[in-house]
Amino acid sequence: MDWKQIILFASILIISVVFYQQFQAGCGAKRRDKLEGMEEQSKTDFVENSNAKKHDNACNNSYKDPQALPLREYYIKSCYNSAYDGNDVSCSTIINRLAEGYRFLDFNVFSSEQEVYVGFSKNNTPEPLSNGNLKFSDALECIAKHAFVKPSDPPAGAVSWDYTSLPLFLNIRVFRGPKSTLDIVSSVANIINPNSGASGGSSAKVSQPTLSSHYHIGDKNTPIKVDSCTTLSSISRKIIFTMNIQNILEVYTPSAEFASNIPQPTIAAVNSFVNFLTGGNTCPAFYRYNDASLTSRTNTLMRSSDDLKSYQTNLRYMIIVYPHPTDERPQPDIELFALNCSALILPMRVYLGDDSGNLAMNTHIFNYNQSAFVPASKLQLTIENYRQGNRQT
Repeated sequence: MDWKQIILFASILIISVVFYQQFQAGCGAKRRDKLEGMEEQSKTDFVENSNAKKHDNACNNSYKDPQALPLREYYIKSCYNSAYDGNDVSCSTIINRLAEGYRFLDFNVFSSEQEVYVGFSKNNTPEPLSNGNLKFSDALECIAKHAFVKPSDPPAGAVSWDYTSLPLFLNIRVFRGPKSTLDIVSSVANIINPNSGASGGSSAKVSQPTLSSHYHIGDKNTPIKVDSCTTLSSISRKIIFTMNIQNILEVYTPSAEFASNIPQPTIAAVNSFVNFLTGGNTCPAFYRYNDASLTSRTNTLMRSSDDLKSYQTNLRYMIIVYPHPTDERPQPDIELFALNCSALILPMRVYLGDDSGNLAMNTHIFNYNQSAFVPASKLQLTIENYRQGNRQT
């Protein structure tokens, strides 16, 4: 073999390796594009809506009032599988979570015989289980009744500070069996907003005036979009509905491949009640605690000004981290995510208990600041206070 053949062989080998790497990267990019490009299917652009200002890194805010900062500037008290206590789902568990000050709740819902139920996920598996004890409509009614009024008979663990004027975020995760053709998203939409006209809804309608008095909706009964620049004070005492882009896609992808498109009725259903989606540019999402791309796609939380009268930090997005069935930790590492990665929506699996002090630290952060929305600029000092053993609960 002469030198020309050696060079030719080496060139072919290099090209093959590069092509394979690009192919692998392309598969990952295609998956991400499916998740982050879902908004292209919707004429109303519900992922990156016009109110998001294309994330120009500037919010029209003075950053002086800790109750009126952009949403991206808050560490929010959040929990996962919020109706589940470790054994079953119930309204009483929802009431307990509300009394404990949680203002980001999460439900895993599914449909059976034209009724939508709240399920639970043992070991955080995707498929929910339920004995049909809690209808989704009843869970909504429970929230409407208890989210903005403190209980007269507080349960154990109830916070002393007032949360009734704060907004409540309700994250809806949907599930349907691989062989099902039911549009579960439309079923959910018809319960939340019976006037939306979404197809495939539940036969049991909910009285719209009873629940919608706290919905963040406009004159035409459509949801007002929320983004990272929306101020906390502007959504006081409102229920803000959220869904995750990957979850919506997975409803239509029982196999390993992504759906080529999302049915227009489903898009219309999402737009009929969702105030903002997680997983897109409005609120980037990570789906496991050990996501290798976490540190490369986020930045360290820092004060953007030395002016002590300002609560502004360097945050540019709201970021959420969802738990995954393969996560070894029951709870997220707060210092890693909040301080090192600027992820301020960390839903806790309260029913799993503590893990290396993270659930206890989470409780301390909010009790110490007497609020379920803690300015990011206060996080470092609050965590240091916890580390020093000054647990003011």
